[in-house]
Amino acid sequence: MRRRACPYAWIIPILAGVGCGGDDGGGATSEGGTSTTEAGATTVVAQTTADPGSGGESTSTGGSGSTGEPSTGSSGETACPQGQVICEAGEAKVCDGAGGFESTEVCSALCVEPLGCVACEPGVSECQDGDAYTCAEDGGGLELAQPCDPVQGLSCDEGRGVCIGACALEALGDSNVGCEFYSVASAALQTGQPWIFNFALAVLNTSDQEASFTVEQGVQLLDQQLIPAGAAVIVELPYDDALSNADYDVAEPSTLVPKGAFHVRSDQPVVVFQYNPLGYKIGPSFAYSGDGSVLAPTHTWGLEHRVVSRAHWRDGDYDYSGSYALTARYDGTLVTLEPSATGGVVLAGGGVAADGTGRVTLDAGDVLQVMTGSAGGEPDASDLTGTRVLASKPVQLIGGHKCTNVPYDMAACDHLEEVIPPLSALGRVHVVAAPLIPSGGPVPKDQMVRITAAEDGTSLEYEPAQPGAPAEIALAGEYVELGPLNDDFVITSSAPVVVTQYMLGQTAGGNVGDPALLSRAPVEQFRTEYQLHAAPEYDISYVSVVAPVGAEVTLDGALLQPFEAIGDSGYAVARTPLQMALDGQHYVSSDSPFGVDVYGYGQYATYWFSGGQRRAAL
Repeated sequence: MRRRACPYAWIIPILAGVGCGGDDGGGATSEGGTSTTEAGATTVVAQTTADPGSGGESTSTGGSGSTGEPSTGSSGETACPQGQVICEAGEAKVCDGAGGFESTEVCSALCVEPLGCVACEPGVSECQDGDAYTCAEDGGGLELAQPCDPVQGLSCDEGRGVCIGACALEALGDSNVGCEFYSVASAALQTGQPWIFNFALAVLNTSDQEASFTVEQGVQLLDQQLIPAGAAVIVELPYDDALSNADYDVAEPSTLVPKGAFHVRSDQPVVVFQYNPLGYKIGPSFAYSGDGSVLAPTHTWGLEHRVVSRAHWRDGDYDYSGSYALTARYDGTLVTLEPSATGGVVLAGGGVAADGTGRVTLDAGDVLQVMTGSAGGEPDASDLTGTRVLASKPVQLIGGHKCTNVPYDMAACDHLEEVIPPLSALGRVHVVAAPLIPSGGPVPKDQMVRITAAEDGTSLEYEPAQPGAPAEIALAGEYVELGPLNDDFVITSSAPVVVTQYMLGQTAGGNVGDPALLSRAPVEQFRTEYQLHAAPEYDISYVSVVAPVGAEVTLDGALLQPFEAIGDSGYAVARTPLQMALDGQHYVSSDSPFGVDVYGYGQYATYWFSGGQRRAAL
């Protein structure tokens, strides 16, 4: 039998000048006994024999005449530390650190060092039932790497065990560009019955090929169409009363809605924005409330999130809940809810207790929506922000509010929503830029800025300095809030955080718009190009770009200017109205990674969302 190399064998190390005992000798015999070095030292060499018909069973005798266990050499050292696993002839052997073995196991499948007996070789991929699977890091079995969905134009390459096509993971990368999404019409105020406004998606084909696009809810096909290369389409979808109830004088309980999400798929890469609702005025009727969000493709979802929402809000006899909505990509997804210090008062339902705790299993497309109850006080003490969400499989989190003032005592209330990135896609540097008031001049509108910690003892620095701003967040899940203010500044944190901005109500400036929620992309997740959508149904929309000083940014083919430096941070901001395109589509790019957000104003309503970000783990 071929003897193993020194780092993995249990044979005794040989003194200086003598080989390892491999096939090419080096001064030691393979039959055991003693050998003599040129210096005259004598070393005991273990003897190993194996019966080819014994299934790998072996016996060994020490060259010194002892039996049953390999003996140590004159140095007293062993080449196999206790607990190390070596593989020999289909067996996994655990070294005892004294030259022998604590145990041996005949492997039914294969043996891989240093793991021992495994079901498969870690990292090896293969196709099963048309999908791509990869062996787990511990070798315990195959895990689904990507469904090779034919609706997304994918098939599995038998040679490599990976999906191939324009929507394959290796082709998409980690950003908000993707081929599979789930959209959720989360809890929002619907006034003025009958409600005539529509929930809608804006779908932008980012490729140079025609895209086949579908939207389903459960087994029901809601929309199917071809999107020309580089084009954008609007898809209007029905509301689900179980998630977004028309009643505005009661607070709905938390709920689990099977197949409550809209399943969006394309065979070419697209970006997707959602509006809840689309537009703010139809004829003489006003929606009075609305917001929007950029969606994250399913391949960028994560296993752990921190919720961002806002406090429960009461207006006389009316009750308005803060909320978050979770959507599963795969069947059998277990989500565990750990409420923050302020997130322990909810309206129970859907497997969620009144204290905000819960362990709930979701299937693909299911939506769990959690709603606050009132804890009293002004502002109300009930706020879901900071609640920890752990999932056994990737999920999407949308944080928001049915309708709230921002601050609580400044009119008027509006719906909030935004997809909150998983902890794996957070960052430590955030460039905060205030929105503009639609007055025709460079006048920023007041905002609130909330920083939510993902780790204990997170320190904070600001450039330029923000008087009175907290320097630390003590515990994971806690948050601090700055404002009202209309400053631009950079936040640098010692650990990853979620930074969100809240636009203030109509009375805060400009006598237009109302609260809206933005999740600010961190510098670490900036991209060099974005496809944007700005709803033509609003009176005016703006884009804000934050980029390194000196970066050249083009908007719809024209150089974007001017940029204003933000203190001594090395970053600058440019804000400009968007020329309204009939399809709402805009394109912005730069020679350096940058961030972008889009917002629009109508009477009594506003939307605000990020243009996207990378979703790469740091």
